[in-house]
Amino acid sequence: KITRGLAGVMKNMNTVKLGVTMDKFETLIGDMDVTTATMESSFETVNASTTPSDQVDELMQQVADQHDLELFEDSSAPTRAPKLPEAQKTAAPVQSEEDALAARLAALQAS
Repeated sequence: KITRGLAGVMKNMNTVKLGVTMDKFETLIGDMDVTTATMESSFETVNASTTPSDQVDELMQQVADQHDLELFEDSSAPTRAPKLPEAQKTAAPVQSEEDALAARLAALQAS
């Protein structure tokens, strides 16, 4: 309906009618934005409420276990970084591997 009205106004180049038609168009777009936002909010609420919290907690615990993290009871609290001894254990093999590579490079350069 708006497009047909706009086509008729464009033929006559009546700027007043063109302005009125564009205002109607902007109003319709605004209404559609509000409707879309309301629907998205409703869908998010439905999706969030249908996900069982025990499954979410279980998944969070699995991820925490895989990455050596501790979960707090308060879900808004941040998780801790890996424990320092574990980080040191993983750093030591990397350092010895770098030393071995450096030794091999030195041996190749010497020959």
